Amino acid sequence: MEWAKLLVAAAAIFTTVSIAIGGWVLQRQKELQTADKKTSALYVNPLLDACNDLQGRIYNILMLDGLGPTTTREYARWTLFLIAQYFGWVGLVKRYTDYGQDQDFIEFTEKIRGAFANHRLWGNTPFRFGRPEQTALGQSAVML
Repeated sequence: MEWAKLLVAAAAIFTTVSIAIGGWVLQRQKELQTADKKTSALYVNPLLDACNDLQGRIYNILMLDGLGPTTTREYARWTLFLIAQYFGWVGLVKRYTDYGQDQDFIEFTEKIRGAFANHRLWGNTPFRFGRPEQTALGQSAVML
């Protein structure tokens, strides 16, 4: 399938950036003061979990032929949920933590958003999400 090839390309971009975000957030977490650690635990740790879950799914797709002919609808739905969960936690971290003002965090997350919104990369495939769709997906997946 052509959309599977597009997913692979975007997955490579996402994996690189998510690894960078994970390393950066872990480094920044060590710098937080005691009061900020509670906020970090509420928002940043779930974002790291979401990045890890999505990165694991991308690995399975790339390395274990996860989008082969035997892929089930549930697998595709769960992949969509992992993407939505990632967008949701990024939105919450930006809104409720100091990371929302951090230029590195903003740059990394904007690259991922741009990759998912890229019409040249995705065309009109199921995995191209415009920025408003990304926000809506995120809000539907993560409710506090």
